[in-house]
Amino acid sequence: MKDLKITITALRGMASVAESQNIDSVSLPTSLVESIADQMETLITIIEENEYEVDRFKDYLAETKEKAKLEKEKPINAHGGNPRGG
Repeated sequence: MKDLKITITALRGMASVAESQNIDSVSLPTSLVESIADQMETLITIIEENEYEVDRFKDYLAETKEKAKLEKEKPINAHGGNPRGG
């Protein structure tokens, strides 16, 4: 993540210098472009894994809520236990 922040700072600096000199484009070394692509792939993977974990957690919450609802609906007798035969 630190490398990505450094890359972003460098790109913003390059863009700022180019803009101040009325230059519409900048050249980037291929190694920097590859590094940016690698870092973007890593971020995409992290985001996808996070979304998967969030979905699993939501499923878990829904399942837990449903179980709690079913347990709440079970009848109990005056002594706190299940009624006979049920």
